[in-house]
Amino acid sequence: MVRGGMRALLVLLLASGGAGANEWLTYGHDPERSGWNRDERALSPKSVPRLKLLWETQLPVAVKDVALSSLTSPLVANAITTPQGRRDLVFTVGMDDSLSALDAATGATIWRKSFPNDVKPVRRANINCSNTEQATPVIDKSRGVIYFTTSDGKLRGAALGDGAEKLTPEQFVAPFSRNWSLNLIDGVVYTASGRGCGGTPEQTIEPGTVAAMDVHDPAHPVRTQFLTGKGRPAGPWGRGGPVKGPKGVYVQTADGPRDPDKGLYGNAVLAIPPRAQGAPDYYIPAEWKALNARDLDLGSGSPVVFRFQTYLVDPEGAARDYLHAMLAHPYVGEWQQAALAETVTIEADEPRVIYRDKLAGRAA
Repeated sequence: MVRGGMRALLVLLLASGGAGANEWLTYGHDPERSGWNRDERALSPKSVPRLKLLWETQLPVAVKDVALSSLTSPLVANAITTPQGRRDLVFTVGMDDSLSALDAATGATIWRKSFPNDVKPVRRANINCSNTEQATPVIDKSRGVIYFTTSDGKLRGAALGDGAEKLTPEQFVAPFSRNWSLNLIDGVVYTASGRGCGGTPEQTIEPGTVAAMDVHDPAHPVRTQFLTGKGRPAGPWGRGGPVKGPKGVYVQTADGPRDPDKGLYGNAVLAIPPRAQGAPDYYIPAEWKALNARDLDLGSGSPVVFRFQTYLVDPEGAARDYLHAMLAHPYVGEWQQAALAETVTIEADEPRVIYRDKLAGRAA
């Protein structure tokens, strides 16, 4: 760790792809968090050994020993008009509430903005709740805006080219929330918060939340929310944040009580309607008590959404071998073996049933 700053590293091939091929506008590349850039053509078994570091730069971000992330995951937008001309830019938010835009070719800082937070935390910083910003922003290329949160809990928008304010700052989550990567779907920005880190004197513990902000009118953004529990338990804290799916946005929740009729969704997969409004569909594993007892936190991961019919791997191929290896692993318990075996059988034979039963929470 570098005292007084954090090094932001970017690895690129000298032979880049065509226009747009290297853009990465949101965490996991797309709203479904696939991690798959379909336009990229430069990487191959032959070219990967030739990868080399093109540059590294040190940003003036003061670090804390309790903060596990000093910079958010970088985003990349191409051909942005800046005061220095057209540039491909890399964006990252620092734990000190700064937003930096770097030249993707050289690492030079094109612009940097700071957003001081004068709100006093309700509790001391620790490893679980560092009282710093860690949510990866999201870019709306069509509008030329990057949306991001700061540790005061506000959603902000800045012009890609020069950092000018493009959204009236609006409270999105509680101050010092541990909220996660932003997603942009149909003009609505989403985030999820968990672990009960954020709070105010009036509400000292922020409950598990999926928050939505309609940004169609940048002068008057409108916020809505869905709560996954009451208090600290059952919060969604996967790093990918809310994920786009066929029924809205999807999250996984952490250990906590299970009583959907009372709004308690511990260790669940939730499909929350658009704008985080309305009752969710859900899947809660039968072994949710065992998850709680072992502190396994289903919410520590983020879902990935994809179409079975398009990307289902041959059940006799590598995917089945991998699942069988997992079943044989000595650390996999009996209830986990049963769940994995069920996954092998149902996903391979009836991909539509697995969606209805396990994600919708009920048979269709």
